[in-house]
Amino acid sequence: WSYYSLWFNKEIDNPSNIMVEPDLNNLDIGKFNFKINDAKGEFINAFVSDVEIKTKFERESDNKILEIPSITLDGLIKRKKINYVDLLHVDVQGWELKMLQGSINSIKNNKIRFIFISTHHHTISHDPLIHQKCLKFIKKHGGYIISEHSIYESYSGDGLIVASFDRKDCNFKVPISFNRSSNNMFNEIEYDLENLLIKNKGKKLSKFDLLKKFIGIK
Repeated sequence: WSYYSLWFNKEIDNPSNIMVEPDLNNLDIGKFNFKINDAKGEFINAFVSDVEIKTKFERESDNKILEIPSITLDGLIKRKKINYVDLLHVDVQGWELKMLQGSINSIKNNKIRFIFISTHHHTISHDPLIHQKCLKFIKKHGGYIISEHSIYESYSGDGLIVASFDRKDCNFKVPISFNRSSNNMFNEIEYDLENLLIKNKGKKLSKFDLLKKFIGIK
């Protein structure tokens, strides 16, 4: 729906917006919102990953399975001849780490300043450590954490990472509030583990098989 992109478009002088969305129906909503607000932007029907391929994708809006191209941030920046990304807003339903891995050259070449990432619960991302892995990646590649909270510290259900890859922001910190995990929209992770153990009680499963069941991998 491009809400945050539209907000950026209205607040920044001479803005340039590029929106990437794999679900064409959702993309059309973003286009419509830009149109009725007299805003200009480029809309790309693709999903973001660490490689550029075509693959089967189940659309969230109608559950149709279609072949959709993936793009990397490195590839997008190169093709569009983008000199600098002031703000990268990422809400990609569990593909956060792959998005970061596909932007490594842009990060090394100082083409990105601020990055704003929503991290997702393991039932969506299939990775119970997705938030921690994204934090580790950003810090390893010279990023400075401005604010962050985990998925279980969230009031919305998504984790949050706001960071900068520009050294002048190294001391820029924004204090935020934290939720108790018992108040989160998702059960505390201990409940997921307990349910998994109850369901598989008496079964001879390896730790690896249990882990696969926990994160939803068949």
